Amino acid sequence: MEHLTLETQPPRFFLCQRILGNVANTNEKAPVAGQFIRDIVFGTNDALLTNIGIITGFTASLVSNRLIILAVLVDVFTSAFAMSTGTYLSRTSEDDYFKISLDRHDKHRIDSVLANPFVAAGVMWIVYVISGMIPLIPFFFGLEPATAAKVSVVLGAITFIIVGVFKGKATKTSLRKSALQFFFLGGSAALIGYGIGLLASSLNIQ
Repeated sequence: MEHLTLETQPPRFFLCQRILGNVANTNEKAPVAGQFIRDIVFGTNDALLTNIGIITGFTASLVSNRLIILAVLVDVFTSAFAMSTGTYLSRTSEDDYFKISLDRHDKHRIDSVLANPFVAAGVMWIVYVISGMIPLIPFFFGLEPATAAKVSVVLGAITFIIVGVFKGKATKTSLRKSALQFFFLGGSAALIGYGIGLLASSLNIQ
């Protein structure tokens, strides 16, 4: 096995060295939430931030529900594909690195803790699509764009809090801190999107 210096070892390699110490005497699989927490949190956060920003921005620009729905749907499915393929490629690249960096026994123990790349990509796709569709729900009920956008922001805020609590439970950290962290990030996305929409509408772009 090739000797790796401090300069050539990526941060995740040090994490796996610690994992090896923790799982050295057990054959148990890591909890599912732990294996996929990165994909769940990343997918949910990205989908909600992006699409709440799109919705509030388009609403500020005084466009119709039809255009808002179309814009969000395009983003949800194209971004979900991009995110899932990115997840798969990054996980397989990491896996290939561990194959040349660890012996077979250690690699097997690492595989028992880290998520399967194909499954992780599927989790990312599902999480992104579901999370991206949540803020779009009010627009299917014929509400005025401004009213629907307000409901979207509320739904997004609730989802952020739920995911924040999930992340806190999975990582055994403060539930309140985790939930507030997600909540304020979501609020920032809504404000940024709304501000950009107001700016675009003031430019009178035809």
